[in-house]
Order: sequence, then structure tokens, then C-alpha cells
Amino acid sequence: MYYKIPNEEIIVYIIKKIMMKQRIIYSQKKFLELVLNELKSADNVYKLTEKRLRKIAITKAGVKVEMEYRETDM
Repeated sequence: MYYKIPNEEIIVYIIKKIMMKQRIIYSQKKFLELVLNELKSADNVYKLTEKRLRKIAITKAGVKVEMEYRETDM
């Protein structure tokens, strides 16, 4: 099975479209799911990783990322 890798311009456009509808997304997985749903509506063979999405969102689309984490005793 083959797949396509979307170019950055398409991803930036979709990120901005999603962020206009939904200002806050609490999960990186949910963010990826929303972007992939938009991509797959155009062509069902697009693939995208969380890491690439995060990098493009921060550097090209101007998305602010806040990370929250919990410390645990080991």
C-alpha cells in the first residue's frame, strides 16, 4: 500500500482552519486526529506523524504549545 506525505503549506492551512474552530486542543493525539480527518477528506492516502505536525504547528503556523506534566515518585 502506498501513501502520500502532505506538503507544509497544506498542513499549515489545515492547522489554521482547525484553530479557528477550536482554540484549545488538550491532546497532541486529538490534534493529529483532527488534522488527519481534514487531510483524508481531500485524499484518503495522506500520512502525518505527531512529531512533524507539532514542528510545523510551532514554526510555520504560529501555534502556541503549552505542556503540562506530572512528576511521580520512582
